Amino acid sequence: MNESRVETSPPVAPARAGRDAAADEDAMARYAGRIRTLELSRERGSVQTRDGRVLGFHTGVVRVAGMVSRAEELRTGMPVTFDLGHGPGGPTVVRLWVGEGPWQAPSLPEAP
Repeated sequence: MNESRVETSPPVAPARAGRDAAADEDAMARYAGRIRTLELSRERGSVQTRDGRVLGFHTGVVRVAGMVSRAEELRTGMPVTFDLGHGPGGPTVVRLWVGEGPWQAPSLPEAP
């Protein structure tokens, strides 16, 4: 059974004294999903995980890397790998990777 790694309380590495931000980013868990919605005019979007859970992000805050480098270049249906952080409403996507690379979670089946 191929399950998503997203849990009810996603693990996020807290900042530690004596460590830099890059080291903390490497310690974060990574998850796989697809861009579900994009509302660039309202500066928000969402990612759907393999198990159907929907997690939001703010396009002005989320960091984008990989095949695209800006949130404006994202498209619905794109497979992504992402990190989670904690926002005022609960878990939120804080970083997205698009395309192949060392960050990639296991591949997803094609969208229906």
